[in-house]
Amino acid sequence: AFKNAILANEYQSSKLCEALYISCEDKMDQLQVLRLPSMAKFNAGFLQCNRSFQDECVGPSKANYEQRMAK
Repeated sequence: AFKNAILANEYQSSKLCEALYISCEDKMDQLQVLRLPSMAKFNAGFLQCNRSFQDECVGPSKANYEQRMAK
């Protein structure tokens, strides 16, 4: 039963972090597509993504997604 709880926790953590990661990736892609993306706008979007990721992505999957976010 304990192992099931750990697996469930990992799954929830992974689902949450994946959603945040994809959301950030989409946002960054949209900002890059702009003809003249202002660096200020791009940096603001990037910082906002990092902040929401740091605050909301919790649990065992956080380390994996932190590495992916760094790329």
